[in-house]
Amino acid sequence: MESVIQSCLARVFERLRSSTGPQAWTLWFSRARFLELRRGRLQLAVPNIMVSEWIRDHYAADIERLAREELGSSVAIDMVVQPDLAAVKARSEAATRPSRSDRRRTFEEFMPTVGSARAVLSLQHFADRPTALFNPILVTGPEGAGRTHLAEALEARLQRATSLVRTDGRALVRDFGFAQRTRSLGSFRERFLRADVLIIDDVQDLHGKLATQRELAGILKELLARGGRFAAFLRGGHEERAQLDPLCASLFAAGMVVDLVPPTVEEQATILKLRFQRGPARVPSEVVELVVRRARTTLPAAELLVHKVWGFAALSGAPVTSAFLDQHFDEIRGPENAGERLVRCIMAVVAERTGVRMEDLLARRKTRTLTAPRALLAWLLREKAGLTLKDIGERLGGRSHTAVHQLIVRTARDAGKDPALLQVVREIDRRLVRPRG
Repeated sequence: MESVIQSCLARVFERLRSSTGPQAWTLWFSRARFLELRRGRLQLAVPNIMVSEWIRDHYAADIERLAREELGSSVAIDMVVQPDLAAVKARSEAATRPSRSDRRRTFEEFMPTVGSARAVLSLQHFADRPTALFNPILVTGPEGAGRTHLAEALEARLQRATSLVRTDGRALVRDFGFAQRTRSLGSFRERFLRADVLIIDDVQDLHGKLATQRELAGILKELLARGGRFAAFLRGGHEERAQLDPLCASLFAAGMVVDLVPPTVEEQATILKLRFQRGPARVPSEVVELVVRRARTTLPAAELLVHKVWGFAALSGAPVTSAFLDQHFDEIRGPENAGERLVRCIMAVVAERTGVRMEDLLARRKTRTLTAPRALLAWLLREKAGLTLKDIGERLGGRSHTAVHQLIVRTARDAGKDPALLQVVREIDRRLVRPRG
């Protein structure tokens, strides 16, 4: 079986080589190799982060399509960075490689900005004084404001003197569902109630999960009654907090609520200059300044772009100047919002394949001839784009999540035996790699 899979993967590489052309192949794939296929996930080893991100942005959908055609089943690509591919044995390395560093970030490593100073001081006070006046503490802020760093820093500081549990919204939903199926809710609750401090990251992932929220509210009330403490981190602000169950939302906001403001462009440049001076990739400060001011995005995205621009410049042998960025920046950056691009692609393909105008698909009015196209669109937005029932309903003229669920069920019944549907999915994958126009 292994030899059959290896021969299939070799054919994937050969087909990819012929479709990309010799120059792109040499630049992006000459040092890449497949490591392992397990449970529908195919590991692709690449030499550095820049190559990993480039392949993910520009070729991942193409690789998944070719692998699916050769292997006969759906395959997802996982990128693995191996700086010295020739010296690493794929099987042993894949089995022992950690997914991330065990070392947690600290408050000392966090570079405070005008919009984060209050949050840092409040969390340090919460960590250092068990009898702090405010309990709990809720930290809110958009992507790139530093929430995850501060959650890790709080965990690192508290572990020195107390017992704690740190989790996130997605893990809570998953673990609660498992506890229900296995009738082990007692053990689920006791895991959190044994801790002196509970840290919950990515609270926004609890949206729409009412059973999990109500279970969590009971745990938090008992934890506070026992003298415990908890800190929560929410991506977003008041609007996202208002989407939570009222009891859960009131518990999160019962102590102190601190808002994080993302760093300005000038603060981003300062932070990244220091990071690149200390890290293994010594990127010149003037390059960081040029990229950050051109990107005008979140701090994590700006850091990734600096890596990609610097790596691309090294491969091409050209200096990073304003003229260089004018010529190559859009190509290096890739899709700015890959999720929204996927949604637009799905809508366009469904409209073309069904012969229905886009505005009719998204309209509120009910027409019998539009039911099947809308059902197909709803199913694809759920399965391919991962949108929630609420998000799909808002895009389809403000329909309820129950109506969207019924549309999805209508298509899901025939999904496995409809060749026309398979052609739609293939067209979406093709366009994501080589968009029309």
